[in-house]
Amino acid sequence: MLSVIGIGPGSQAMMTMEAVEALQAAEIVVGYKTYTHLVKAFTGDKQVIKTGMCKEIERCQAAIELAQAGHNVALISSGDAGIYGMAGLVLELVNKQQLDIEVRLIPGMTASIAAASLLGAPLMHDFCHISLSDLLTPWPVIEKRIVAAGEADFVICFYNPRSRGREGHLARAFTLLAASKSADTPVGVVKSAGRKKQEKWLTTLGEMDFAPVDMDQSGDRWQQSDLHRQRPDDHPASYALWNHGDVLVIGGTSDARAICQQLDAADVRYTLSVATPTGERLAGDIRGQIRCGVWSGSRWRSGSERSAPAG
Repeated sequence: MLSVIGIGPGSQAMMTMEAVEALQAAEIVVGYKTYTHLVKAFTGDKQVIKTGMCKEIERCQAAIELAQAGHNVALISSGDAGIYGMAGLVLELVNKQQLDIEVRLIPGMTASIAAASLLGAPLMHDFCHISLSDLLTPWPVIEKRIVAAGEADFVICFYNPRSRGREGHLARAFTLLAASKSADTPVGVVKSAGRKKQEKWLTTLGEMDFAPVDMDQSGDRWQQSDLHRQRPDDHPASYALWNHGDVLVIGGTSDARAICQQLDAADVRYTLSVATPTGERLAGDIRGQIRCGVWSGSRWRSGSERSAPAG
């Protein structure tokens, strides 16, 4: 059996009884290394498999294979596993591989709920979650959602506000909101909710300081506040976003490799462009075609080519 567990934002006090019981019952715990540390009080001498950032597919596949082998496995995800977490990816992989294993989804408290409570600003009216990560969703689509939510006067809970490579997304989001909101619109920011280094502060749309914000933040913008993808019901739940056409992947090695792994999981044809033989080697065993050289916008000016594996 595979239990996909939402462990909440970080505090053991914010975990559900069901999550604690599932962790205690599991033989093996799989998770991102930071999250496994947060639940070590419940793992004892169990086998714990830890992975780093951008290893979501490997993490889920390892948990699935262990469950197939007959183990009681817990795959942990921060917040709620069904909100920007591992639940959707697990179900996609199980469905794609046509596996007959029992999968339980155990909900957890998502960061926006914890943040609203800590700020003393309960979500009493309509609200939405918007992720500012454009790894899986094109940035123009995210911008449309921000504009629409602002014009509709939703309380907006921003997830994934900032990381290396997308330093300006949160500032851009505030610029978009300024078209429909006044500068004195209240803003609350919570960092590491429920954890030892928890921070929180209040500001306004016009006075927001973006420098202290990182990936551990959840930002709420209230009327005059983390990610629900509004897609047709027949679309996959999370990672299989691109379902037509070929894809060209250009980017830093670690980010590009993570994207390629997600495209592999979605059975999408793609070509990875790398600048050097070192980048080609670090790409590893991805299934797509690799072009090593310089992409000019219409063709490769130099370099080598590695074809996609057969099948």
